[in-house]
Amino acid sequence: CRPVRPAALRPRDLTSLCCRFCDAPLVREATGAAGAITQSTPLPSGLLDELSDCLMCFDGPAAVPLESAAACAKPARCLEGETSLLLHVSDLRNTVTVVAEDAESSAEREVRCARCESVLGRPANDAASAARPMGDAIAGEAEGALLFKHKLACRPSEADLLGSNSAAWHVATLLAREVTTRSVHRFELCARTGSGTAQSWRSVHLLLVSWDSEAATSRNASSLHTVLKLCFQMGNPSQTLHAATPADTPARWVLHLDDWEEVVAALHANAELYPDEYHRIHRGYLTSMLPYAAHDFAL
Repeated sequence: CRPVRPAALRPRDLTSLCCRFCDAPLVREATGAAGAITQSTPLPSGLLDELSDCLMCFDGPAAVPLESAAACAKPARCLEGETSLLLHVSDLRNTVTVVAEDAESSAEREVRCARCESVLGRPANDAASAARPMGDAIAGEAEGALLFKHKLACRPSEADLLGSNSAAWHVATLLAREVTTRSVHRFELCARTGSGTAQSWRSVHLLLVSWDSEAATSRNASSLHTVLKLCFQMGNPSQTLHAATPADTPARWVLHLDDWEEVVAALHANAELYPDEYHRIHRGYLTSMLPYAAHDFAL
């Protein structure tokens, strides 16, 4: 069984949850008997095989009962995954808004900070909708908001409890979920412009090679970390590498420009950790790796 990590953020920590970019507070303060978050538990997986691990292998009291309500966004409760938080909209301040990604699309929506307009996450009702791949929006109104940890700050004291989370970590975890549950090994990550359209010249193609390895993620690292091993190529691949069958067609994900740039920078930096003989052995592709949350039950 894979271990299930308990929630790292306590209810009192969540009162200091804010936007990482402008420090706008996000969670409502307690008003009488309502408004305060009183419970923080692990977010169960929306996938049956991972949910069985969660139910059988959690070390402690049963935090995830086998009932649908346990996986839904609920007032006064935070469901915490490795890379995201699922909160009910009634627990969020007016500094959080849900908007369309572009004026012509009402189906694809984002959760944004009303003060600085930074994207903080996306609407999600429960663990199943939280597990949807990137860009796969839910239909209808959502009662919950899936907030990405790399977009948040949590400072109950001087230290930021979410400061170590990054966009590269978040995207790598989503990639690992796709390859292990849907057997998708090829991806194209594009950067989105301010108008919401993808920029073809800001594109990186990925071929996932391994997702159950451990490696040092820096030259001076004292420990190993679970990583995705992959090959990547900037821009459009050559004609000889175009998909021969529909099964080889890459899954196309469109990221915000700042997230895309961080992922690409991590790919180039980690490629330098490999010896020169590993470089360009796949017809122009570079070998690299990305650390990810190996036991994530949020997504």
